[in-house]
Amino acid sequence: MGFFDERWHADVSFYHQRNVDQIIPLGIAPSSGATNMVVNAGVMTNTGQEVQLSGTPLHKGGFEWSTTLNFSRNRNEIRSLLPGLDGLVLQNFEDNLYTMARVGQPFGEIYGYDFQRAPNGQKIVDQNGFYAKSGTLSLVGNIMPNWLGGLYNTVRYKAVSLSLLLDVRMGGQLASMSDYYALATGRAKETLFGRDQAHGGLPYYIDPSGDYVQLPSHDAVAPGGARVYHDGIILAGVKEVFDASGNVTGYVKNDKLVPEWEYYETNFDWKSQGIYTQVVYKNNYVKLRELALSFDLPAAWTRHVPARNVRVSLIGRNLFYLYKTVPNIDPESAASTVDYRQGLNDYQSYHPTTRSLGFKITGSF
Repeated sequence: MGFFDERWHADVSFYHQRNVDQIIPLGIAPSSGATNMVVNAGVMTNTGQEVQLSGTPLHKGGFEWSTTLNFSRNRNEIRSLLPGLDGLVLQNFEDNLYTMARVGQPFGEIYGYDFQRAPNGQKIVDQNGFYAKSGTLSLVGNIMPNWLGGLYNTVRYKAVSLSLLLDVRMGGQLASMSDYYALATGRAKETLFGRDQAHGGLPYYIDPSGDYVQLPSHDAVAPGGARVYHDGIILAGVKEVFDASGNVTGYVKNDKLVPEWEYYETNFDWKSQGIYTQVVYKNNYVKLRELALSFDLPAAWTRHVPARNVRVSLIGRNLFYLYKTVPNIDPESAASTVDYRQGLNDYQSYHPTTRSLGFKITGSF
């Protein structure tokens, strides 16, 4: 569809798809001689919109600016799986995070064992001073985006042109096991807080019973000449208050001090008390996908070669993110040709995309 004297064009499409006989991996008894099998079953629907707007906002003299905008959005629902099967685990991380397909729900939901919380939503801290982990799976996200977009711009002045391509993703979540490992081992910058006095650590000593006792200042002397430590933290949250029968009767602000290193060793442990949902992040980003500077060589420069319309270009791809919500990693490291793996970054097998700089010569013969 064209408008404004054909300087602008728009393409809009709507779709509804019903996909049947999905490829579903199933675990089977090892006594059968195999551990899994793949079957075709299930129904999933996809409904969405795609919009593209392109045009030339400015064309005057030797100057020209052309642009293309695109937008897409998809919503899906699992209508059925195998007979008698209401849910299917697509991927399992350490028995703590799962991507799942559930009948009546969107594809790619992320479930995990989250923090235990008080009725007002505050995190509960256990008697040892660490966050308490829920024993019930909770829905914590979905690997699919809310929408995708792009912007392609070319600005040309006579023989010189500059082009850029932006990719946009908004919505959905990503589980970063790379970040979990970095936090667990003290390699992430976030673990600096509380590590010492300079980074906000609190002073304390260890009493004869092994309890951590906070001191009023970093210059204070511990009883009996005990060693003074400076890496204490008090986690934000509440402690449960119990009656004589062991029933929870209320909550009070947490005041239990623990060493910074012990917090990361405990709440970022592998399985056990590790809370993997801490590294499920919103996956929004705006990325400079490509930047190209081109120059059309004058015909006089190429009169002794058989090529015509020769253009030389400097091209950079995957240059950097203008904005992203996932810390410490490249969000696209979780991209995969297998749909259900797209929102899960496994630190052992996923790597950042490669930034490249190149030189190109094109022409006609």
